[in-house]
Parts: sequence; C-alpha cells; structure tokens
Amino acid sequence: RYRMTVEVMTPQGLRSGSSVIEVDLSETGDSSWTPPEARGVSAKVHGQAVAVELPHGKILFALLQTPNDVDGAKWFAHNAIRTPPFTGEYSGIRRTQYMKEHELSGSLPRDNLPFLVTFDNLNDPTTLKLVDPDDLTGAFGQGVSLKRITMQMTELR
Repeated sequence: RYRMTVEVMTPQGLRSGSSVIEVDLSETGDSSWTPPEARGVSAKVHGQAVAVELPHGKILFALLQTPNDVDGAKWFAHNAIRTPPFTGEYSGIRRTQYMKEHELSGSLPRDNLPFLVTFDNLNDPTTLKLVDPDDLTGAFGQGVSLKRITMQMTELR
C-alpha cells in the first residue's frame, strides 16, 4: 500500500488531497504444470482517485491511470521511489518488498503523472475535462499550479 498525495499551489496557499492505493502483486504460473513462457507477475489495483478541493468550489482529481496505462497506479510507487537496482526473475516483487520494509517515499516524475481531470458539474459525468498538469490555470484560474504528486509506502488503509 502507498499513500498518493497531490499538492496544488493556489493564491490562497497550498491545497492537498490523498488516497491510499493497494497493489496486489503475485507470482503467476509457479506450478510445474505451467510452461516458463506463461510465468510472470500479476498486479491488481484497489483504491480511489485523489481529490483536491480548490478555491471557488472546484475539485481536481488525479486518476489511477496514465495516458499510457489504464492500470498506471500499479507502477506509481515504483516510478516515484528510488531504490537500489533489482534484476533477475521477479525483481519487481523484490523491489516492492524493499520499499515496504524501508517505508520509502518519493515524487512522481513529470513524465509519469496520472490523468488529471475536473468536472464542470460533479453530478454530470459528461462534463469531465482533462487538465494539463503544466497549465492548471486554464481550468482553475490564475495562480493555480501543480506542485507535486508524492508516494509514501504505508500499511494504513
């Protein structure tokens, strides 16, 4: 589990929101009946988008997917947190265990950010709008900018 925190600078000061995301990693095909080419790692994501309440009643949402991966949240902690290199079979599981044991944290690089969205009307999903992480002023007004998105390993739900 990791806590994803989104920090946004506004003219009224720093605003933030967070959510705990759980990623279940498991080895697949570890029986003698499974051919080697079918073995690997499976990941399932559980959690909710992060909501940040901004001035004038607007809300920024950081989704659990990226432009390149519908399940991007399974890699957020790995992309944000620096660790010693892990190689070989099941290196991702070993790296995750290391991150958990050391309760590490880090910031997502700009090229691995999740989709950011807002709604003109929260009760109408058809009013969803993508938000450019480099230009929050277009959606939220002058002086609003994304500060960072961090990941912190946690055991909390």
